[in-house]
Amino acid sequence: MQQGLVIDPSDPWIRYEFAQFQIERGRVPEAESLIRSLATSGNADSLYAAALLNNDLGRASEADRLITMIPERSAPRRCATLR
Repeated sequence: MQQGLVIDPSDPWIRYEFAQFQIERGRVPEAESLIRSLATSGNADSLYAAALLNNDLGRASEADRLITMIPERSAPRRCATLR
């Protein structure tokens, strides 16, 4: 998984998977760095991935905030489930 970050560090879904991996192993501080980078990218998929991770961590209000930052026209279809 970490190799995927080396191959394509800009892919939000590789970063999402790696952050999930870290969270599952109790390494939340390390995952926080990835979540912040996803949240500040401005890319719709990255914002959505950051929202999912925040939601998984019990931060529903932060997840909602990130979802509202995604323009409706560029929001992933699955984004409607969190809106």
